[in-house]
Amino acid sequence: MAAIFSYEPRTGRLVGSAGGQHFSLLAQRGGVSSWEKQGELRLGKWMPSDHSFEMPDHSGPAPRALRLRILTAADRVHLAASGRRAINDCLRARQGPVVLAENDQDACLVHGWPPCRSARCLVVPHGFAALVRAVVRAGM
Repeated sequence: MAAIFSYEPRTGRLVGSAGGQHFSLLAQRGGVSSWEKQGELRLGKWMPSDHSFEMPDHSGPAPRALRLRILTAADRVHLAASGRRAINDCLRARQGPVVLAENDQDACLVHGWPPCRSARCLVVPHGFAALVRAVVRAGM
């Protein structure tokens, strides 16, 4: 039984099943998580080309399936050798379990609190321990 999940950037949720359990966990991305702009609109001072945005009803790109597995000591050494500084800094700061989420094109780390600054990580502030237990069960 595999642990197959998807990350939905629009809702910020990591959704899937592992070890016979279904999960829908709120996840925070590392790096810049929000961007705000203050301004005002005045009659005659605004052009439609001044701003671009996604329509709220647009679903965006389809989420890709992510395979989840717990990083072993050998995985940590392999990732450290890859030279990705942000991931290495994150791994050095983590003493507990870290989950590797990968698809055919890319990979990222999933871990619990505290957050890191890596844009290559998803932070699950609540329910991470249950996710780890389910991924371990799914890997057996």
